[in-house]
Amino acid sequence: MSPTTMVLTAAMAMTAAMSLGARDPQRQNPQHQREEREERLREDWAWLVRFRQDVISLRPAVVVILAGTNDIAGNTGPSTLRMIEDNLESMVELARANGIRVVLCSVLPAYDYPWRPGLAPAQKIVELNDWIRQYSAEHEVVFVDYHTPMANARQGLRSELSEDGVHPNEAGYRVMAPLVERGIEAALAGRAGAAGSRVR
Repeated sequence: MSPTTMVLTAAMAMTAAMSLGARDPQRQNPQHQREEREERLREDWAWLVRFRQDVISLRPAVVVILAGTNDIAGNTGPSTLRMIEDNLESMVELARANGIRVVLCSVLPAYDYPWRPGLAPAQKIVELNDWIRQYSAEHEVVFVDYHTPMANARQGLRSELSEDGVHPNEAGYRVMAPLVERGIEAALAGRAGAAGSRVR
């Protein structure tokens, strides 16, 4: 049986991006079976609490982690970047301890959160993404860079890729899907390498 690739989503509806690939025969990969799960948790740290149940117990070959923007938004309370980084690091360690390969994704750009205006998240997202990129390189983790191709001049999400400046629309998912597909393939092939593998 072909390996199962689990897509772990937090904050962004990454499942939709992957489902877009499943609907498009040109993007569909027959080499592996993918199970997609999306829990609409209000804070990305909640993924860490559920990681054993939602990821480890299913024994996937690869887990794709996109998390951080809900915590930056402070949806249920303030979080520092260090807290977000610690949660991401813990998820990577848990996955690897259980033989699961990891793809870490950059947080999507956002100039403002419509439901919490005035937080100025753009620079915090850039700083978090810099940490994710560096951590991925140091720990031989595949890194998928969504931010660079999707950001506008002020580090927000390009208007044609989103209706609200935060969540991608179909055009946004069409940018994301091939990037994460390449990231999954790199992880399955063990191509992270000594300095990590960056997909953009």
